[in-house]
Amino acid sequence: MSEPYRPVSTLSRTLIVLLCTVGALGAVGAALGLVQGIAFPQLAGLDEPQTSGQTAMLLGAGCSALVYVGVYIATVVVFAMFTHRSCSNAVALGARGMQFTPGWAVGWYFIPIMNLFKPYQATREIHQALDPEAGSDDWRLLGRSSSLIGWWWAAWIVSNLVGWIVIRVTLSSNPAVLAVGPWLDVVDGLADVVLCTLAVLVVRMLTARQEDKARVASFA
Repeated sequence: MSEPYRPVSTLSRTLIVLLCTVGALGAVGAALGLVQGIAFPQLAGLDEPQTSGQTAMLLGAGCSALVYVGVYIATVVVFAMFTHRSCSNAVALGARGMQFTPGWAVGWYFIPIMNLFKPYQATREIHQALDPEAGSDDWRLLGRSSSLIGWWWAAWIVSNLVGWIVIRVTLSSNPAVLAVGPWLDVVDGLADVVLCTLAVLVVRMLTARQEDKARVASFA
């Protein structure tokens, strides 16, 4: 038995605030990386700072990273809740024959290799199933797809790839490799800004479709 329809407006607003915060922190990280790359290029190869400017640079980067981790974890949790509820609502509003259950629409994000494409497929299916103009059985044929989901997923792949490279560089003991770190932080931060911007648009789109679908269902 499917769960009843539950509005996602509160979850959506919370998630958008968190995504905007992650994007803002990404911009801060990019700015700090730029400053370090230009003003403190030697900092990457030092075991400890030697000047007050270097100390301030490291403190700023460290505090920014700690806040980022906390907000990112909160964003992951709320995003999972939003995805689960959106999938549940698609079923509650009449869609039959969906390939992805609410649990697996979230779970595929945590399965290596499969998380490269399964979450995208799940999000696309949710989007189609929530088409207000599609019926319970013909939504897969009539449900309109959106290129926005594809752009968002491409940004997700790129952002995660850059993040993985940043981690590998950070763990390196080669000074030449470490010197590239600040510039990778710039790319990583900008990738976060793009990803979060597209994610906000996707969340708003899915929220609007659920609300429209619910209004159509109430008059059926």
